[in-house]
Amino acid sequence: IYKKNKTLRKFYLIKKGVVRISRIFDTGEEVTLSLLKEGSLFGIISFLKNIPSEEFYSASAFTKVELESSPIESLSEEISSNKYIRKELISGFTKRLIYSENIVEALNEPNKNRKLIKFLIFLSREFGCNCPDGLLINLDLTHQSIAECIGTCRLTITRQLSKLKKELIIKNKNKKILIMDINSLYKYLK
Repeated sequence: IYKKNKTLRKFYLIKKGVVRISRIFDTGEEVTLSLLKEGSLFGIISFLKNIPSEEFYSASAFTKVELESSPIESLSEEISSNKYIRKELISGFTKRLIYSENIVEALNEPNKNRKLIKFLIFLSREFGCNCPDGLLINLDLTHQSIAECIGTCRLTITRQLSKLKKELIIKNKNKKILIMDINSLYKYLK
């Protein structure tokens, strides 16, 4: 079990929690590439490229996480000898590519208001669960963690979320965001 914000370096399977994968550029700018949930693999870049992935990417616990790790060597042997593992890895890579395209689309929005809306919609698809009041994003999110993910400041996020709360589109529920009217979020994108 790893605490929130712990930096991780190896080949991992997420048993519980959410891990943020980001790219760190020479300028020091960090860009979120994905938020991976239970059942996802990461650290594969070192295996595929045969170079240390920490030169390009950062993985950090976005929530409290439980991970299972495996040495790259044992993965290589397993891929060579087990057709099922190869099939599962290809399936996992395909899902990850689609997932990455969706989050990059959301985070590539230049308008800060639309970027937050797209990010909330993305989170609702990936981490949302239906409840009587609407769609609950099942993550403990702080304004700061959202700001870090979408590359803006906390104050901007606080203002935008306050506006959405006043319009009765979202509300807080046990440190989570409840989207009471998902259609109104989509209307912001038109």
